[in-house]
Amino acid sequence: MRPMTRQSTAYTGILKLKITPDGLVNGTYVSNSIRPDPSYGKIITVTGGLNGQNIHLAFGTTGNFRVTGTLTKGHLVGTAFTKGQMYQFEASLQHAGASR
Repeated sequence: MRPMTRQSTAYTGILKLKITPDGLVNGTYVSNSIRPDPSYGKIITVTGGLNGQNIHLAFGTTGNFRVTGTLTKGHLVGTAFTKGQMYQFEASLQHAGASR
């Protein structure tokens, strides 16, 4: 993810998601950024939902970091919001088992 308001090095991490047949999403996020990242060293719970290609995610128990976007052929593209800051968000998903 990369802040939209300024040029900056992107935050990176590993996002592991499980999507049920009825569209419920749960998983974890672990930062592996090379720059200072408030998420570094933490395992963050991720929850959300998928409806067709539209996906929404909430990171952490309070859901203060939210992502809305689309999931097409294992590629998630969207916008993330936290504390009044907007980010470009991209993730490539590798499927274990059946693909969506």
